[in-house]
Amino acid sequence: MPIRTLHLTDDERHRLLAHAREFGLEVDFSDNFLRIRDVSTNLDVQLPWDEGWARLFSEVCGRSAPWLCFRLGTSSKSLLFALTPQKISRIAYLYSRSKKQDLRCA
Repeated sequence: MPIRTLHLTDDERHRLLAHAREFGLEVDFSDNFLRIRDVSTNLDVQLPWDEGWARLFSEVCGRSAPWLCFRLGTSSKSLLFALTPQKISRIAYLYSRSKKQDLRCA
């Protein structure tokens, strides 16, 4: 069975990059690879271009999950990109605040 790939438009990639840092992710480009880092969780992956974008999308969705209502029959992509940039920034803020509280409790 072939692996389905995530197809992102240039605008969607731009939006992901714009919000990645708000979610604590650093993204670097080299040749045909995307490197995604988060020093707080020891995440450091370098993946081929398409897989890298899929991973970045996955990381942002995963970090947004507590504040988004994911539903069966609705793609994560259409749900996330239907939000305004301000709403995504608000979710990123809530994620950051939650992460800080988790560190204080540990």
